[in-house]
Amino acid sequence: MLDEVLSNLENLATRHLEHIRSRYNIALGLDLGLDLGYALAVKKGDNWELLDKGVGTLKLKKKADDLPATIYFRLFKFLDLVNPGVIFYEDIRYTPPAKQGIGRLVRSFKILDSLRTILEIWATERGAALEAINPSKIASVIKEATKSGIAKKEAAINFAKENFGVSGIDHHAADALVCLMIGLES
Repeated sequence: MLDEVLSNLENLATRHLEHIRSRYNIALGLDLGLDLGYALAVKKGDNWELLDKGVGTLKLKKKADDLPATIYFRLFKFLDLVNPGVIFYEDIRYTPPAKQGIGRLVRSFKILDSLRTILEIWATERGAALEAINPSKIASVIKEATKSGIAKKEAAINFAKENFGVSGIDHHAADALVCLMIGLES
């Protein structure tokens, strides 16, 4: 699955991104995790437009025995391929489910923190702007738009479909899209 996503992105990059980079700015919204949600937009004049097939989820962990360095390298390669000028990501505020041991919390937070560190290193080296979006702001946008008072996974997916015409995505991609939208509006 990862190879297919990377192959599709490489094909997209080969055909489109080179001329887009020279004429437009690229913005990237991310939902950090081993299932990395992403959303890409390009600036055309004064407007931002979602890139066709630019919303999805990239599985950073292909196999159970992947080393952490392999996972981080995949994120770095993805960022190199997309080469955004600005990145908006959902800030890390991890709250473990009830009745779960502290070991799982530490491991999950360590992975998320490492992904954020890779993101910060990449942005610093490439001169890209980087902005963390508060998760409560993302939840508020989804709650307000769906008028349901809740911001569950299904609500985020429906929000993306109804407001952007994006379908066939999971909640990671939907959260990345909302991150992108909030970042571009601020």
